[in-house]
Amino acid sequence: MSTNNNTDISLVFCAAVGVARSTDIMDSYPVADIQAAQKIVQALAKNSTIGAEELHKEKYRISPGCATCPSPCQRHADAAPEDFVEDTPAQRVARLSLIDAIGSMDESRIQSEEQALTVLRAVFFAGESWANQQQLQQQQQNINQL
Repeated sequence: MSTNNNTDISLVFCAAVGVARSTDIMDSYPVADIQAAQKIVQALAKNSTIGAEELHKEKYRISPGCATCPSPCQRHADAAPEDFVEDTPAQRVARLSLIDAIGSMDESRIQSEEQALTVLRAVFFAGESWANQQQLQQQQQNINQL
């Protein structure tokens, strides 16, 4: 995972959060998008060549209006590395462990909407600064069960 100079949270991961957030396009009804979940897993894999730009294309496929929106909202925004500077050490370890678990998956195992939703939820939680250590660990357990 390529990292920003100031943090160990990568810009690719931040873009993956934007993709996961964009699946919330229908008033509290998340779209379990298998293709998006697989692309996120591929992007977060060690030595991946998928960059933030390719993830943005995926986001715009799901939510086309985001590409041309004159005033982007936070609802579908990428995470920012600085969002996580106030993580506790335990929270940081749990967050990075979850990101690594997602990137270590075999994306071909994501074959159902339920599996895709598990991945998308985990990315969403990993991208939220309010997610505590226990929530992040629960999401990792969910990923490990796929």
